[in-house]
Amino acid sequence: YDRNALEYHLKSFELKQNYFSSLTTKTKASRKFFDFENDLSLVKSLEAIGSVYNSMGMYKKSIEYKEEALKLLRKIYKNEDNSYLANSLDSCGSTYGNLLYNKKALKYKIKAFN
Repeated sequence: YDRNALEYHLKSFELKQNYFSSLTTKTKASRKFFDFENDLSLVKSLEAIGSVYNSMGMYKKSIEYKEEALKLLRKIYKNEDNSYLANSLDSCGSTYGNLLYNKKALKYKIKAFN
């Protein structure tokens, strides 16, 4: 099950990246909203891939995808408090905990709840 889910999520992410990068004729007014939607879609794919790797016990691979999702969320929301950002921080913290990086896990968990 996990391998099939991983393949589907990876393919979905690849297709989204290709599609979004091919759209270059957007108007300036719609670009900000459109980029925001693209980024959120990519965030969801990255998080899904990270979650599948996590469930497979591949925590280092999982954190790569979760950190990339977090990076995009920080780009989108900048310094705003946001539930997406808090959930992403919490998820990264849990995965760092699985890796037994307890100080880093705690740091992310605290950020998630502040």
